[in-house]
Amino acid sequence: MTRRKVVCKHCNKEIAINMIQRHEGPCSRKTIRKDSVPIESISTLLENGKYSCNGCGKEYVRQGISTHYWLNHGDGDNHLKKIQEQLHDFHESKKGKPSWNSGLTAKNDERVAKSRESLLKRVESGQFMPNRKGIPLKASTKEKLSEARSKFLNERGNGGFRDIKWFKTIDSFGNECTLRGTWELKVSEWLNHQGIMWSRKYYIKYIDDNINRTYSPDFYIPNDDLIIEVKGYYSERDKRKMSLISEQYPQLKIKFIMKNEIEHIDSITYNSL
Repeated sequence: MTRRKVVCKHCNKEIAINMIQRHEGPCSRKTIRKDSVPIESISTLLENGKYSCNGCGKEYVRQGISTHYWLNHGDGDNHLKKIQEQLHDFHESKKGKPSWNSGLTAKNDERVAKSRESLLKRVESGQFMPNRKGIPLKASTKEKLSEARSKFLNERGNGGFRDIKWFKTIDSFGNECTLRGTWELKVSEWLNHQGIMWSRKYYIKYIDDNINRTYSPDFYIPNDDLIIEVKGYYSERDKRKMSLISEQYPQLKIKFIMKNEIEHIDSITYNSL
């Protein structure tokens, strides 16, 4: 049994009559078919196998040159803008009505007043826990957060800072670790060149305002019980932290390598730090 076909008014192709409605929808949104314009008339074939657009000179593969020409130089100009406008109109039409309590308060509406009283009773009875914004954290919680943060900075790679490059490397004891930024990478290479054994994942507990906190130095030199901090800026917060660590660990040596020293670190020896 031969299926009856009809000709699409947009592309002149013969389409089965039971498929013509599905076909004409997408076809009607295209004012030009990719295969209806010879590629040779809109582009030039290059030696690298790509096609250079005759309109702007941009290079595309064979499958992309027709779409590019149609969208930017042909009848499809502003096609994407029209789609965005249609989507915007669609979302605007789907916006719901304002909530029933919009603009109402416990003072001007009885229903809101009853809801407020009910919520306050649930909070007082402990059935409901409100947002903790503005409520001080317990000392034990701060201790856990400090330890988790120190480990997070070491394990995450870039320490959670997206604008800082991070580098995977191996410390002197064969442990995989992560260095944050080119400065730390340069110091690690300098230590290796000096033959100094260093470690990265070293955690120090110290007390600040009766709270146990955790600190992880940039580099720890176990043979000398020395920590090295790479600093571009020495903030007041860092000064306080290092002062507390120095007081609580008097045997621990602390050295800083600042930005101006990193620039010519190859001329510095370890013993001169």
